[in-house]
Amino acid sequence: MKNAQKLLRENKIKPTFERLSILNYLENKSNHPTAGLIYIAMQKKIPTISKTTVYNTLKILKNMKLYILYLFLMVKLIMM
Repeated sequence: MKNAQKLLRENKIKPTFERLSILNYLENKSNHPTAGLIYIAMQKKIPTISKTTVYNTLKILKNMKLYILYLFLMVKLIMM
């Protein structure tokens, strides 16, 4: 989670609890969940989260290409 915080900060993105939770969820999934599935899973952990937050977070990650970079770094760390 600290790597995710650092990565977001370095790209001038505020590492909110919601964003970090979504990143953590995606990191632990082997499939490609839809925004709807992510929302349902996040609602269990963060009852006040909105669909807009999920969509905006995914949009930020896509635009910054952070999710791919984040996964690459995690795999690299695991293989060390």
